[in-house]
Order: sequence, then structure tokens, then C-alpha cells
Amino acid sequence: VDEAQDFTPCQAALFWGSSATTYLVGDARQRIYLWRGAREDFEQSSVANDFKLSETWRFGPVIAEVINQVLGCTPGSQRVVGKSESPGTVVWPGETSDPQRRPAPQTVPDVIITRTNKGMFEELIQRIGDPEERVGPVPQWAFIDPGMQHLANASTFEAYLKLRDGRSARIAGEDFDSWEELREYAEDEGDAKILGVMALVETYGADLPKFLAQIQAARVDDWRGGTFGTTTAQ
Repeated sequence: VDEAQDFTPCQAALFWGSSATTYLVGDARQRIYLWRGAREDFEQSSVANDFKLSETWRFGPVIAEVINQVLGCTPGSQRVVGKSESPGTVVWPGETSDPQRRPAPQTVPDVIITRTNKGMFEELIQRIGDPEERVGPVPQWAFIDPGMQHLANASTFEAYLKLRDGRSARIAGEDFDSWEELREYAEDEGDAKILGVMALVETYGADLPKFLAQIQAARVDDWRGGTFGTTTAQ
């Protein structure tokens, strides 16, 4: 069973309670479904045998060295060994993999891909920031996927902010009296969109309208005509 790090307690109980021989494959660092109920059963439950996969043929020792430096900043002692015949090349921002070739002029916009809507919003705030405190021009941006435009509209968050403030609100065609009631509904329905908006409201609270105004002021119609475009990997 692959991606076992994303087991919910219900799914985990099915396998831990089975007498059949089962091989589970997973990586706790790649757990992305906490919002859906994934928990730490994968690494906390006892198993008959625990095998560490530490060798990879996808890259060589040069890239492995950089990866191990990153892993050193996370819990655990797991490290990787690059077994590819090619040692690999680490290319830092602004550099080129061919030392004889000069980097081409930056004439095309950057593409920023984040794992979640919340991560994308944080990226926008970090890159655009407060125009009054910024040194230099404000970067212009747009969503690559037009279907995500609601995330930059203040109207998207009005009902959520109202509910978070303790007042009843109507969201997704349903009436809610409390924040926890909305969370329970979103988790039961598996509604990632609602959960994503809730995460933004919980993080930024009353400052959200101000951040949205700053982001909207720097937004352009087409990302190809701006400084960067953004989307998620979902």
C-alpha cells in the first residue's frame, strides 16, 4: 500500500488489525492530507519489520549532498545516497547548468507553484507586501488558472469573517451558527475549497481585507504580461 503516511485512523485500523502480511510504503515528510484526517499512525504504530529506503538512482551524490543538508533541518536521522552514474549538478538561482553559456535575459514571467491555496496566498503576501514599505517597483501578478480568481476577492471571505466573528453566516448554500459547525461540515463533505478559505481566515483574521487590497492592486489580467503567475499543484 503506497502513500501510507496519509492514512486516517479508520484506514490505519483496517491494516493494523489484519492478520494478513501487508507492506506499507510511505514518508511522513510527504503527508499532505492532514486536513482530511491523516494522522501519525504510519510512523507511530509497531510493525514486524521496518525498512529504510535510503538509496536512489534518480540523482547522484552532488544533489544528494544538498538534499541531506535540507533533511538535517527536519526531525529524524534519515539520509539519502545518490546512486546515479551522473554525479549531478546543483544550479542556484541566476545560474545556468552550462558554465560556458550566459544566462538568458529574464524576459518571461516566473511561475510560482505552491502545494495549497494557503501557501499560494502566503507567497503573494511575501512577494508583494505593503507598497508603502516596499523598496522598488511592486511586482505584478495573476492567477494562471482563472478558476482561482475568487481567492483574491474580498467578497469570498465576507461570510467566513462574519462567522469567525461569532455571527451566523450562509456559506455554500448552507446556514451556519459557529466556526466549528462549518469545519465539521467541510470535513464531512471533503470540501477542500472551504477548508482552504477557513485556513486563510484563521491565519490572517481581521488583517485579511488589507492584504487582499494590496494583492488586488498589483494584479494584472494575464499573468504572461506580469512579473509572475501563480497556481497550486492540487
